[in-house]
Amino acid sequence: WIRASADAAHKILITTPLDSREQVFPREPVPPQFTQVESWMRPRILACLPKSQREWVDLRAQQGVVDQSHTLLFYAFKLFAPGSPDEKDSLMRRILNPSVCANAGAAQIEFMRWHSDVRRMMTLGCFPPDLMLSYRALESIFGNVFDKAEPQLNLRWNQLKNKLGLLHIITPRTLQQVPQFADAELSALVLLGGSSLNPGLPLTDNQKARMQQIKDAEKRKAASARTAAATQPPAAASQSARAVRLSSSLSPWAAPCNNWKKGECTRGVSCHFHHAGIP
Repeated sequence: WIRASADAAHKILITTPLDSREQVFPREPVPPQFTQVESWMRPRILACLPKSQREWVDLRAQQGVVDQSHTLLFYAFKLFAPGSPDEKDSLMRRILNPSVCANAGAAQIEFMRWHSDVRRMMTLGCFPPDLMLSYRALESIFGNVFDKAEPQLNLRWNQLKNKLGLLHIITPRTLQQVPQFADAELSALVLLGGSSLNPGLPLTDNQKARMQQIKDAEKRKAASARTAAATQPPAAASQSARAVRLSSSLSPWAAPCNNWKKGECTRGVSCHFHHAGIP
């Protein structure tokens, strides 16, 4: 009852002109059957309010007006302004631009947050974004997880996309089936498969050993590539830089360069004369 009363008063507040908002607050008293709950709830709600709000309540109490729990909650609503343009703007931004996740656990949490934001937007009566924009944002949450998953899960993901005609056709049916698929697969990945493995059966010891061998081989390959790049002699780089330095961009009708005839021109591309043999 406390929350419903405060919420009803706040809805009236956000639709009231600015010069009349100070007259809006819950006017009905707490029902007698809630008196004992009121005595227990009021100090706890008051303790949760910011300091400025508590000082305002104390000032009203000094004037003989004791604000009850639903009025205190209304003050909190009034301060944080749920349903305001700022909240709607923030909701729309989060819905259209969610976090991109590469881990199943993080993707599941972000997916739940995205659904919560969509429900909140519906509660506020906001117009939904275009289907294409909504689906693009939805897939960005878990797309990397399914694209890099083990072959069976990746195949199921691609089959669903082909069945729905993605990405060329996006319908309301798409926004029903894709979230259902993502919810089930992400839950299985978090519980059973780690980050990208969901074969449906536990791995044998030999399968685990084979996967470990593949990971170790990839690590050795990457380490050898880094070592080779670090130990590469700088001679080739200096020779290529010298070749660029000794080149010339002048056309053949320029006068011949005397230093080039002797074997080397240190001016390179800055030389105003023609270097024979260089196009």
